Amino acid sequence: PTHQVYLDEILPDGIRTLDTLLIVNGDFSYRMEHEEAGLFRLRFSDTNFLTFSGKGNDRLVFSGNAEDLPHTYSVRGNISSDILWKANCRINEMYALTDSLSRLFVQAKNGEEIQKISQTLDSCYNARFQICKNHLEALIRNHPEDIAVLPVFYQRVGTRPFFSEKEDTALFQEMVKN
Repeated sequence: PTHQVYLDEILPDGIRTLDTLLIVNGDFSYRMEHEEAGLFRLRFSDTNFLTFSGKGNDRLVFSGNAEDLPHTYSVRGNISSDILWKANCRINEMYALTDSLSRLFVQAKNGEEIQKISQTLDSCYNARFQICKNHLEALIRNHPEDIAVLPVFYQRVGTRPFFSEKEDTALFQEMVKN
C-alpha cells in the first residue's frame, strides 16, 4: 500500500510544508537540502506527527506506527532528534499520568473523602511534573547549544508550561547564548 506523509519545516513564525513524501510498503527516502540544522516534522495529520532535527548530511532512521506516531515513534541518526524524542517520551508519560489521575478524580468526586483524594492526586501530579521538568532541564543543560532544546524549553502539559523565560532566566540565557 502507498500512503503520504508531509514534511514540514518548523520556523519561528510558523510551519511551512516542504514536500509530500510517498510511503511505499512502509518505507520512504528523502534527501534534505538544508545545510544548517533545522527543526522539522513528519506529519500524517495535525495531531499525528513526529518532530525531528536534521540537516543535509544526516541519515535518519524513523520507525513507528503510522496511526499513532506521537506515542510510538523512534528516530536514530543524530543527537538533536534523540533530544526531541526523549523529551516527547517524558511529556507523553505526563499526559498518561494526567489522564489516569483525572479518571481517579472523576470516580471519587461524589465520595465523602473527595478533599483528601484530591489533595493526594494533586500531590502525585505535582511530584511527577517536577520529575519531568528536571529531566527536560537536564536535556537542556547537557546540550544548550543544540537547536533541539528550544522546543524542549517551551513544552507544556495542557496549559501548564515546564519553563518560562521569566522564572527560568538562567536556563534560558544558557540556551540562547549558544
